Amino acid sequence: MIYEETIKQFGFYQSGSCDCGGVRNDKYRKGPFVIYIRKTKNQFKIKRNNEVIIPLKSINELEKSLQETFPQPAT
Repeated sequence: MIYEETIKQFGFYQSGSCDCGGVRNDKYRKGPFVIYIRKTKNQFKIKRNNEVIIPLKSINELEKSLQETFPQPAT
């Protein structure tokens, strides 16, 4: 999937999956942050220390949300 490359560019790594909330989620972790991807619904959310900092949004907004939350240094 395209989003997996985007997530890895921001330093996240895959840390398994869960059936959180009754829906299958793929989890990606970076320190205290976890991205939950709901493939079947094309949605994601981001938590920091188990607190939701970005609620469920369309997967199409993932890259924009990551850029706003984790600004990358200019190269």
